[in-house]
Amino acid sequence: MSDENTSGIRVMVYGTLKEGHGNWSHYLDNDRCKRLGRCVVTGPYAMYSMGFFPAVVEVDGADDAEIVGEVFLVDEDTLDSLDILEGHPSWYVRRQVDTPWKKAWMYVMPMTEVYSGDDALIESGCWNMSADEAEWIDERTG
Repeated sequence: MSDENTSGIRVMVYGTLKEGHGNWSHYLDNDRCKRLGRCVVTGPYAMYSMGFFPAVVEVDGADDAEIVGEVFLVDEDTLDSLDILEGHPSWYVRRQVDTPWKKAWMYVMPMTEVYSGDDALIESGCWNMSADEAEWIDERTG
């Protein structure tokens, strides 16, 4: 992948695949993947805690919400591995979302799979928020 604008597949991750989290080191911390940066995806979404990982769901008729994540440029083999990890298309389903680096795939879970109790909702849209992420969000929102 020589040029981030012409080759590779963009994937927006928001949970255990974020840099420094458990699945990042197994799937995205290698020379076939490049972290393009942190961003916010806006849409009719909600983020829920599933215990050790989050799930983003599409919510019909909802106001736009912000989901904080990171965009990686990956190769086809890595995307195939991510699909297996996420259970695409039988558990999570990939959806195209707008990012500062063009369209990217984001894994979305059907609402029927999510526990939607009030305590599971992650209102900030940022799972397992680090101090660095909190600072980035504060700077962004001014």
